[in-house]
Amino acid sequence: LRAVRAAAERGVKTIFDPTAMFGGRDVRFMKRVADETGVRILPCTGIYSYDYLPHYFENRDVDAMADHFISDIEQGIQGTDIKAAFLKCAADAAGVTEHVEKIHRACARASLRTGVPIMAHSMPAVATGPRQVEIFLEEGVDPARIQIAHCGDSEDVSYIEGLLEKGVY
Repeated sequence: LRAVRAAAERGVKTIFDPTAMFGGRDVRFMKRVADETGVRILPCTGIYSYDYLPHYFENRDVDAMADHFISDIEQGIQGTDIKAAFLKCAADAAGVTEHVEKIHRACARASLRTGVPIMAHSMPAVATGPRQVEIFLEEGVDPARIQIAHCGDSEDVSYIEGLLEKGVY
């Protein structure tokens, strides 16, 4: 509460919380903090993994995973009526592995069906961004609905410009 109130005192009105499934996300807690501070806290859905895929999703296809994300967006998260406002996925040092690609494609399909944007954690040091963007574009996502996070971790302006040329944030 102290941290969110301090942010509010500095003009913050909305916080986008990128804590995805299996990451300790607690939307009831977010709602309590939002109610007590007046700051909107918008949760996400998706899976933040550098390679591991939760066992439940290992033998299910991309569309089944997307259906879970869509449920969080359209019906609500964790048995509540609190709905996800965006999708989250990640690629890191391991690169865009088979499991990471599956999560990205599920996020893309959920975005297409619901219209919500995607925030993708990236690791510029191993150049994950271009492949992440390629997957989203292959799936038909509007580049304006894609954010490739952590580009500020790179001093390689041509890497960043290459992503921006694709139309993503």
